[in-house]
Amino acid sequence: NHTALVKYGALVIGISPDDLDTHKRFANTYRLNFPLASDTTLKVSKQFGAVWFGGLRSKRISVVIDRQGIVRGIFHHELLVDNHRKDIGQLLDTLQTEISTSKGTAQQ
Repeated sequence: NHTALVKYGALVIGISPDDLDTHKRFANTYRLNFPLASDTTLKVSKQFGAVWFGGLRSKRISVVIDRQGIVRGIFHHELLVDNHRKDIGQLLDTLQTEISTSKGTAQQ
């Protein structure tokens, strides 16, 4: 759903504990059109609560951060991927509405 997210003006970055070589192979295999970042120390993963079992396993989460750097939502649907997409879409719709409303208010 990268294309749909970009239509909202979103920047997508995949982050995992895998090393850079693993990321390169994964990105090439699946022809990803967004960057991957390596978090081998789990620093970022821990900040967003994306680790299980003391770091032995990572959760699949999505974090929506607005342009001011404020975390607007953290989504975790390990099995219900369709719910994950739907929830992110709803938040992005809400943020778009907020932006449109604030621009309209500022122009008045």
